[in-house]
Amino acid sequence: MPSSSPIPATSPFLLLFSQDEYRADLRTILREELRQVLREERAAQATTPTTASRPERPAVQALLSVKEAAAFLDVCVASIHAWKRRGLLPYRKLGSRTLFSPEDLQAALQQPPRLDGRRTTPRRGRGIEKTE
Repeated sequence: MPSSSPIPATSPFLLLFSQDEYRADLRTILREELRQVLREERAAQATTPTTASRPERPAVQALLSVKEAAAFLDVCVASIHAWKRRGLLPYRKLGSRTLFSPEDLQAALQQPPRLDGRRTTPRRGRGIEKTE
């Protein structure tokens, strides 16, 4: 029946190498292996483009300026500003710039017009009528 005692201190392996020599050799071997792995990783990174290692960004949505929004909706710039003030067009501010999303502009076109008490027809002339 085999005994379950630890390896005796007089084993042939320990007689060939001292503990310090064994550790030094092991460190040398590990360093060489690590250097080889690092060389392979550097070579692999050099052959692949740098953008492949970056995570994909979501596509940036194009925003329109006031002039571009006016051209998009085929109206004048003053109409865009008026609709913006009245809350009919959603917009974003970036510093002093006012920007619009094309999707928001399309959605605003699809909504029915709001009646807010403003005239929808021009006033008739109130000049002095000629009586001849």
